[in-house]
Order: sequence, then C-alpha cells, then structure tokens
Amino acid sequence: MVGYNERKLQVLEYVEKCPGTTSSELALELNLEIHNARTLLKKYSRQGLLSRSRADACGTWVHKITEKGLRRLSYLKGTESSGLVEE
Repeated sequence: MVGYNERKLQVLEYVEKCPGTTSSELALELNLEIHNARTLLKKYSRQGLLSRSRADACGTWVHKITEKGLRRLSYLKGTESSGLVEE
C-alpha cells in the first residue's frame, strides 16, 4: 500500500521525466492496473497538475506536467521554499 501523496509524487516524477506519457507507459512503470493509471492521470489533469492532449485518432491521451504540477512536485519533495525572506 502506498502512503498518502506518495503515488502522486511517483506519477508527477515520472511524467516530468517522460513528457508525453500515456496511461499504458505509466501503468508499466509503476506496476499499476491500466484503469488505475488512467484514473490517476485524469484526476491530476483535472487538478491542473498535468495537461493532456490527444496523440492520435484512436483516442490515446498523452500527458505533460504543468507549472502547477512542478510546484506541487517541488512541495512533495520538500524542496519548495517557504516564501519567507530572511533578514
């Protein structure tokens, strides 16, 4: 079982590393059922973390990470600055 936000971190890291990711590629990489991979990619797309577009006439979707997704990835990795200025 994957911890809270751990799967999101895995998905965002993979899509950042491999722009144009399909659900099949993600399922293979993270050892997921194809349905679960599709659901996660669609969910993160709706949240604005990923963008998605049709790759072909067969209905294949490809996914890329957005600026919001990069910020979330940074936050999840614990590297996002707090935004406070030290004096």
